[in-house]
Amino acid sequence: MGQRQSSDQPADAKWMAMNALEMQVVGKFAVQLQNEKHGRNLQFQEVYKAWDMILDPDSGNLYLLHLIALRDNMEVKYGAIVWVQPDQHRNITETWKLVSFREVGPDNPTQE
Repeated sequence: MGQRQSSDQPADAKWMAMNALEMQVVGKFAVQLQNEKHGRNLQFQEVYKAWDMILDPDSGNLYLLHLIALRDNMEVKYGAIVWVQPDQHRNITETWKLVSFREVGPDNPTQE
């Protein structure tokens, strides 16, 4: 899939196709870490919107994701920000950081 522009994407961000494998992997990571940090049992479903903001070469990338996870058998939309640092010699848990994870949708319209 090619890149598409979206009127609601953050400034200076590159739109990533919503079914890009990398974005799904980052989304699963965000849900897994949220579960571990807060004792939740969210079940990742999919990333439906994603942006990749490239920081300077030494800082890595920020991923802004809108994803769906099951909470108590109901689909809930969440927004997550994951920072991926560029260090190939460390494992994912050392180079990927969950910066933000919150519910978005009708009750939080400014966050979507």
